[in-house]
Amino acid sequence: MKQDWFNSKQVNINELLKDSNQNTIILTGNQRLTSVLRGLNEQVFISQQLNIWKSPFIMPWSSWLLALWEESLITGLMREYEQLLSPWQEHIIWQEVLEADFSVKPTYSTIQLVQNAWQLVWSWCIPRNESLFNYNQDSLLFWKWMLRFQSICNERNFVSVASITSKLQQFFKSQKLKPSRHLILTGFDELNPQQLQLLTILDNLGCQIEWVDHQTKASQVSRLACKDVHEESVLMARWVRKKKEDNPAARIGIVVPELHNQRDAIQHALDENLMPEIFHPGNPNQTPPYNFSLGKTLNLFPPISAALSLFNIFGSTLRFETVSQLLRSPFIGGWAQESGARALLDIKLREAAELVFTIDTLIDLCTRFDHHKACPIFMQRLQFIQNWVALNHNKVKPGQWSARFDQLLEMMGWLKDDAVFHEAFQLIRAWRELLVEFAALDWVMSEMTATDAVNLLNQMTSQRIFQPQVDNPAIQILGPLEAQGIEFDYLWVAGLHDGAWPVRFDPNPFITISIQRKYQTPHSSEHRELAVATQQMHRILGSADEAIVSYPEFDEKSVLRPSPLIKTFTAMDAHQLALSNIPLWRDIIYAQSQKEEIQYDAAPSVKMTSMSGGSRVFELQAACPFRAFAELRLHAYPQGKVQMGLNAMVRGNLVHQVMEKIWGRLHSHQQLMTLSETQLANLVRTQVTLAIDGIQAKYPYTLTKRFRMIEIERISAQIDQWLALEKTRTPFEVTSREQAIEIALSGLKIKLKIDRIDTLDDGRQIIIDYKTGNVSPSEWFGDRPDKPQLPLYSLAVANQQLAGIVFAQLRVDQIAFSGIVAKEGLLLKVKSFDKFLQTQEISDWSAVITRWQSVLENLAQQFLSGQADVSPKKYPNTCQHCSLQVLCRINEATLLSDIVFNPETEE
Repeated sequence: MKQDWFNSKQVNINELLKDSNQNTIILTGNQRLTSVLRGLNEQVFISQQLNIWKSPFIMPWSSWLLALWEESLITGLMREYEQLLSPWQEHIIWQEVLEADFSVKPTYSTIQLVQNAWQLVWSWCIPRNESLFNYNQDSLLFWKWMLRFQSICNERNFVSVASITSKLQQFFKSQKLKPSRHLILTGFDELNPQQLQLLTILDNLGCQIEWVDHQTKASQVSRLACKDVHEESVLMARWVRKKKEDNPAARIGIVVPELHNQRDAIQHALDENLMPEIFHPGNPNQTPPYNFSLGKTLNLFPPISAALSLFNIFGSTLRFETVSQLLRSPFIGGWAQESGARALLDIKLREAAELVFTIDTLIDLCTRFDHHKACPIFMQRLQFIQNWVALNHNKVKPGQWSARFDQLLEMMGWLKDDAVFHEAFQLIRAWRELLVEFAALDWVMSEMTATDAVNLLNQMTSQRIFQPQVDNPAIQILGPLEAQGIEFDYLWVAGLHDGAWPVRFDPNPFITISIQRKYQTPHSSEHRELAVATQQMHRILGSADEAIVSYPEFDEKSVLRPSPLIKTFTAMDAHQLALSNIPLWRDIIYAQSQKEEIQYDAAPSVKMTSMSGGSRVFELQAACPFRAFAELRLHAYPQGKVQMGLNAMVRGNLVHQVMEKIWGRLHSHQQLMTLSETQLANLVRTQVTLAIDGIQAKYPYTLTKRFRMIEIERISAQIDQWLALEKTRTPFEVTSREQAIEIALSGLKIKLKIDRIDTLDDGRQIIIDYKTGNVSPSEWFGDRPDKPQLPLYSLAVANQQLAGIVFAQLRVDQIAFSGIVAKEGLLLKVKSFDKFLQTQEISDWSAVITRWQSVLENLAQQFLSGQADVSPKKYPNTCQHCSLQVLCRINEATLLSDIVFNPETEE
């Protein structure tokens, strides 16, 4: 809305700047237009070959108000000092106000809604009468909060930014402040009542006020339908590239209503087409030829994320993710010298650490794994910080915490290794400004704990938007509001489907909707949003000589329709666009590829005759020879995983340990039967408790009192069920527990440990292996058995003495023996070899063992001879749990092969 007395006119931007002088103040609707006008102003004088010139004052409306406020302070217009609240200072006071009526701490979004409602009340001159807000519980509560907030401000001499316009009006009315001679307003779609009141006062005092609309260009507008956001971004980027090829000096604008959703897709498409060399691995970071008006939150930038992770050291515990990030971060001092060693230390911690631990535990773990002091710098810094944190953990005010945070970063060598990233200077400056803003909270906050200080700093960082600035970028990506007043040669307005434009009305819940509509506040009705969108669309499209409006027809969830505001424009197809044909970097690489036929080249034969890892060498060789070569000879194994609770290996080891101890006490089926149920239960629980206590020191934060009891109950219940099953067996004696043996196959010596060997009454023996996972005897057969462990164990007992090999499966859903025996009935529900599909045609039990020996010797011979071809037994099933695809490149191989691999097909 504009007042009739405004001298409204349309001018060219260059004319506006040329006619301005030092007595003129140009007020803009946003910071983006201010930057553009300042850049154009410099170009005007440079083009005149001037070395010195007097520029008009160009600033956003908000900056002008703050300048007037500072002038009022400096000139002593106020009877006493009044502190103007920063946005976060005001946020803290609103939080204090709301907490008085909530049993829990209000969320950030709730406080933001309240602050927004407060801003609306002032900007749109809504009377603060109880009768207006006595509509529902929310609005009445907000009215009470307003009174309480204003009372706090009056008591402490605080001033909200929302109210300074009204205070400045008083200064101008009393003529304590002198108005400027000439004000030019540009880049505003509308002015709110509070702004109009101030301008009216200035006009009455003799200030010349002009409302300037930039000249509307005779745009040629075409409408384009795209398949989805990806295609829209790619077409737009190729169109931009073509315009720059034809006219390098062209000013190009890209306007997107939902820029926050499409930012990444647009940036990737522009990088691919405007600076494809950025994807070259050895190419340094480059400054892009475009600039986004919408940045990302500060915490998303890696250097800041690393700094925030460091502050978690103040907590009682550290999460593994935090430590891992610090070890892998190039922004922590010493990384240049220790990057490889720190990566190895990270791997070791993944294998042994818990999900959380203390800094003392971290130092102990680092010392334990870092025998050769491969990370001395990191270790030394941790030890310094350990002592420093202990001395600086007390409650202090935000300003002191800000200094402590800065000191901690200095101690850890943050950004001391000259890590290269093009926005470094601006990013550090934004971080310093944030710490200053955090320190300024001393005005509104008392002393706070380290945890509260870190949480608040994290919240502030996650809300602060940072966008690296580029000097006078020829290509600008903007939202509709930021595009106000900026002129372009070419324009593309993207994402104009009916769900995004016009924007949906979204009234503030703390002000009665009828009041919002009466005073025409933003987002208060569909009619207002339609009118605003129509005005903005007219203004945006009139800012360029040629414009394209586009929309995606589909997203991930639904079919999309064009916005009603663009349906009247002439439709065009993608092939009608003038697009650049520059090949993308990936296309260049692909075009230069040459097919190379590689002859089979066996790996060097194995010189050593003894291998660690037990049966794993046979399992991997059978699954895929390359995996056996990579893991056992190149030591290319996957990183460990840190998870909540105990992992499967630890739980399995606990069961093995308990079973070994129990049968060390029982020895035989006869002794098992002599114990009463109570005695047996006590024996089981005692051994389980001892086993859990044995790992307590290693997992202090996992094995809490509650979790420890759960694990004891769980394992005890499983073993109780298992021993009940053992009681139903025919008599046996446990003659071997955790027996270590060594066998040789084709010259390869393997060390094994057999969980248990039972001797039956007739002297024959059964090998038993405890398993807490899924098992199946069918995986023991074939030339490439999936699980050759027990067949390997069978070779440790003479053929005539071995009666069977079985798994003792201890699972919540399965307590049973699973295996194969020489004769039916030797073990509960375990089939004899002649009942198995794979062995039913073999004449006798000894022949089964002989076949296993032959298969295993063949696998050993393959491994020793260096057979390491990429040959998964069942593609892609065998590869599902393998992490070596990047190394063996099986996926690329299958894409180029004529063979069609079916994931559902089994051998």
